[in-house]
Amino acid sequence: MTCVLDTAPRPRIDSTLVDRMGWRDVQVGFLFVMIQRSVGSVVLGTMLLPIGCALPAAQPGDPQTRQSLTLLMPEEIGIMPFTRIESFDDDDRPDGIALLLRPINMLGDPVNIVGGVRAELFEFVPASAQPQGQRLAMWEMSLNTKRDQLRYWNSTTQMYEFRLEFDADVVAQHDKYVLEVTYNTPLGTHLTDKYTLELPMARESFAADQPAPEG
Repeated sequence: MTCVLDTAPRPRIDSTLVDRMGWRDVQVGFLFVMIQRSVGSVVLGTMLLPIGCALPAAQPGDPQTRQSLTLLMPEEIGIMPFTRIESFDDDDRPDGIALLLRPINMLGDPVNIVGGVRAELFEFVPASAQPQGQRLAMWEMSLNTKRDQLRYWNSTTQMYEFRLEFDADVVAQHDKYVLEVTYNTPLGTHLTDKYTLELPMARESFAADQPAPEG
């Protein structure tokens, strides 16, 4: 069905009106008529759309719909360099990781994401093709609600900021660790990034602050 919203001829300015009323008054009147016609066309178009001009609803399984959603989804996630092990209570004992995560779409722009984010901390194995050793800690973060987005998203830096807390004993044995972050998208795909973390001070200095074993 073809929708025709306005097929009437456009009003013309009669030259005799200019002589009788003046050019400025004619211009104002002509503009008023055009506004009326435009508003009427919009109203008529709004009334006709539900009848014969409504676009078909997108289907979740349709390939075109999936391709359109892909444009809005991140193509990769990146753990930003300022991610670090630190102390959240301003003492000398590390008790968490400040994770800075930036999702990037196929155009190279930062984007918000919806779904679940999992962070895992592993021991670092030196001189190995697989530097991830034993898993030491894991965190699950949800980004499914507006409240979640407001809590974690920094609109100034265009990245998510997570505070991953752990017991200080977790990082008392080594100088380096591997942090792996996985994002589970609503489309069922998974994006992953890894980052090597170092303690902000030498392990010997940190170990000296640990309480001496009893006995």
